[in-house]
Amino acid sequence: MRRFLTGALILLLSAVMFSGCAFTPQKLYYVFGGLPKDDFLQHKEIKNIYFEKNGSDFAENVAKIYEKDKKQIELTHGFEFRKEHAVFLCVTKECYDKYAIVTGAGAETHYSGDIILNGRKIIAENRVESILTHELSHAIWFENGVGCMPRWWEEGLAVLTSSGGGAEMTSVEEATKSIKAGKVFEPIDASSCRVFFGGDLSKKYGISWSMYYRQSEMFVKFLKERDGAAFKMTLRSLKENKNIYKSIVNSYGKSVQQLWSEWIESVKNSNLSKESNRQNT
Repeated sequence: MRRFLTGALILLLSAVMFSGCAFTPQKLYYVFGGLPKDDFLQHKEIKNIYFEKNGSDFAENVAKIYEKDKKQIELTHGFEFRKEHAVFLCVTKECYDKYAIVTGAGAETHYSGDIILNGRKIIAENRVESILTHELSHAIWFENGVGCMPRWWEEGLAVLTSSGGGAEMTSVEEATKSIKAGKVFEPIDASSCRVFFGGDLSKKYGISWSMYYRQSEMFVKFLKERDGAAFKMTLRSLKENKNIYKSIVNSYGKSVQQLWSEWIESVKNSNLSKESNRQNT
């Protein structure tokens, strides 16, 4: 874990230096040291939920779904949480801007394991449950010392295991058309620690972030459906060796690039119906 945090810190600092990101030492502390619980109110029953003043209704809604969403991540990842992660709920722009790194996003999970939700945004978009589940996927890896993973895997798995959380604005049909048109992500080894700070990886491929998330989910789903046993083995292996490329080769007997090429061919040869596959959660 210490090696992971040190490496993440170096990557984050270099990202800040070269991205021109508006970033402060205080926010860097929040990322690794945790958010200040005293700035929030604590939920009376679910003690790891903290909410902004005037956010009690939001807190009650999150409390009702928290245990179910946590169990969904445990079932889909194949292992249980070893601790509870603090979930901070903002309902105003001022609150989220103060504590979050990417202030325009709906949520983020810090390397401390803290989750912060942008209630003002995700309530309006009706995405509270899918986004919370998505962030819990990140949290369960961070607590196991697995972070700074390639963005396509980290987000693709989180979208898949949260029933589309983070990619709601792009349907499978739209993503398929984009892939067939040659606008598709590549599974490069680009650490999420770098792109977390203003490095818009989606621009590299001429697609939106929502499209990047949806395509990544489709690839991860392809891996799962191609060989379910190998997929489970990949998840177990990743906990140990912390390297998704090595885990996939050991489990599937093929490289990520070879499997990605197979997936591209399968998408290009597919015939989707006109019915939209947009996920609404």
